[in-house]
Amino acid sequence: MYKILIVEDAAVFRNIIKEILELENFETITAKNGKEGIKLAIEELPDLILSDIIMPEVDGNTLLDVLSQNPKTANIPLIFLTVKMLPKDNNLNRELGVDYLTKPFICQELLNAVHIQLERSKNKAIAVA
Repeated sequence: MYKILIVEDAAVFRNIIKEILELENFETITAKNGKEGIKLAIEELPDLILSDIIMPEVDGNTLLDVLSQNPKTANIPLIFLTVKMLPKDNNLNRELGVDYLTKPFICQELLNAVHIQLERSKNKAIAVA
């Protein structure tokens, strides 16, 4: 079973994502901001992180920077959830292997993005082994 960390400051949205993923038999962990997200990512080592970009305390870009510099979390795939995507951020983060979902999205878009990132991560691990 894959473990997914959801980092989202809007409780309603965070709970909806959690419910969708749990209905698909994913184990979920939730954080209400980037600071909590960093802590949980290091402690729990999830298979995937879904993170809002604009959050209080620590934003999604800072979360990505911190986790990318930690050898334990550097290879965890991340999908940003955002209401607005700036092209320069999109290109920069795609180079790092980060994907985006623009809110609002439908359940199937979320599930497709999750499955694609998990498959990429699995293939990358196989190629390294």
